[in-house]
Amino acid sequence: MTLAGFDLQSIDAPKMHGVFAAMREDGDGVHAVDSLGTLFFRYDDVMQILSMPDEFSSAIFLGGPQAAHDEGSARQRLAVDTVGNILLFLDAPAHTRLRSLVRHAFSAKAILLWEQTVESVVDEVIADLIPHRGEIVDYNEVVAHVVPIRVISEILGIDPGDYPYFKRMTTAFVNVFDAAVTGQARAEALELAGELSEFTVSLIEHRRSNPRADLLGLLIAAEENGEKLSTAELVSSVAALLAGGSHTIVGMLGNGLQFLHDHPDQLELVMRDRQMMAGAVDEIVRLEPSGRWTGRVATRDVQLAGHSFQQGDLVWAGMASANRDPRQFDDPERFDITRHPNRHLGFGRGVHYCIGAQLARLQGRIVLPRVFEAFPTLSILTEQQTWRNDFISPSRITMPVRI
Repeated sequence: MTLAGFDLQSIDAPKMHGVFAAMREDGDGVHAVDSLGTLFFRYDDVMQILSMPDEFSSAIFLGGPQAAHDEGSARQRLAVDTVGNILLFLDAPAHTRLRSLVRHAFSAKAILLWEQTVESVVDEVIADLIPHRGEIVDYNEVVAHVVPIRVISEILGIDPGDYPYFKRMTTAFVNVFDAAVTGQARAEALELAGELSEFTVSLIEHRRSNPRADLLGLLIAAEENGEKLSTAELVSSVAALLAGGSHTIVGMLGNGLQFLHDHPDQLELVMRDRQMMAGAVDEIVRLEPSGRWTGRVATRDVQLAGHSFQQGDLVWAGMASANRDPRQFDDPERFDITRHPNRHLGFGRGVHYCIGAQLARLQGRIVLPRVFEAFPTLSILTEQQTWRNDFISPSRITMPVRI
């Protein structure tokens, strides 16, 4: 079905799932939207798109509207090059090479070492909140934003004094992805993202001369078949880690707090047995993935779900809709941390499966139960939350809670 004038960007984020459900059940669940492309809402179709990297390219940033910039600005050029060359927007063979090198820094051994870092950061954040027990605070501001940026900064070996700077820079970097950020706001985001790239270059050069056993050190030292990451590849990888390792986890920590707060029976399971948090994180990400959509461009003429696409056609795989498809999940709207199997697509699938998924899971497993343990009477002022509507990755701006 072709939908003229349909604007997903204008729909309030909390209401989006109702729209997805209607679109999923309308006809064959495939809808062409003016100026956007063709949207797929059903699990099997979304899975197929994610599993066909040869037919559907991920290289949609460079050459797209979000890559528009002032050619006269060196920082804006650097920002666009940095974003356009992150793993998310690369195809084989460049993607294969880069992922093969970067994955060494995300081994099970590395994740185990980071657990102590996450625990230490969370303990410090909660300790700062204890004097405010009984007060209303913005959970987003004091927990969900603080923990991820401190964790990713610490494991990259960034000086603690630079945390506020990196928070501002990563927000700008994320804004570069957002098509709704236009005009002067986009120019400012590109300038700041370019500044982040410049800072990262200097950080890499310094670390090459002064090696350390942190994540950046692992990335610099990573080698496969005699090849290492170039400076440009390192910059894109670090920038993606700062943005993905903070922005997406902010969303997960907010969604997780909301789901567990609203389902006391599931919270009780977690508080009795912390091992249940592994299933809880997956269920949180199933119901509210940080990225609701991912775009692909047809590399050749191809058939999918009974529809024909020509080379260059843009398609969108709706992970958020797929994750609530009753054809795949029993009682899909129910929050059930014991759900098994739970083959959700919240971290993607195939060659572009989120390389930082284990770091996200680690933070979710530690942060959420510790917050509820420290503040057992915590209540969320749901009606006072504010949202940032975004087609791909909507998020809370504020999340007031009484602790």
